Amino acid sequence: MDILRHYGGGAANFLDVAGAANPERVAALLDRHGANIVRVDSGKVEGAAGDQYIAVFAISLRDETALNCRATIVHTAGELKLSFRYETA
Repeated sequence: MDILRHYGGGAANFLDVAGAANPERVAALLDRHGANIVRVDSGKVEGAAGDQYIAVFAISLRDETALNCRATIVHTAGELKLSFRYETA
């Protein structure tokens, strides 16, 4: 996933998510909160406990919406039982 950070296309924020929820839900959430999704790398891993989705989003946020968007990500990740990591470049 480091290659995504290297070629992130000028994105200043990176969001890694993993869990049973499809990453399309996270993408829709980011879009609704004004995030510009610069690039996404995702995949599905099949396991005994069920399918797990892993995604890394390279995003750009406007300063005026960044705090609200990050708060929504934290709240939604908790509801969907996703593990996540948020990183600023």
